[in-house]
Amino acid sequence: MNIKIRIALAGLGVAVGVWLSTGHAALVLANELIAYGDGRGLSIEQAASVPFLQWPQSYEAMINLLGYPDARDSQSDFYNLPNGGHIRIDYSGPVAVSYSWEQF
Repeated sequence: MNIKIRIALAGLGVAVGVWLSTGHAALVLANELIAYGDGRGLSIEQAASVPFLQWPQSYEAMINLLGYPDARDSQSDFYNLPNGGHIRIDYSGPVAVSYSWEQF
């Protein structure tokens, strides 16, 4: 998967939308977004399981549950959702510490 359009506003602290070659978009905060994974996103069942996880989680546990992310930056993994939004998993080193739902 390649990034079709990449917008970088480094240091401005603004949200930037990036369209991926799969037709999905990711929202990032002035960080380097790297396309990753297979671009399939999460199933509804996978997305529904995230709020019930016991936090923190290891990176390996997140990959086993959700698969590889559709995109990532230096501190977060982004998983596309069927409704057009995404789940952002935030890391502190190799440990997933929180998540957020983001809608475009």
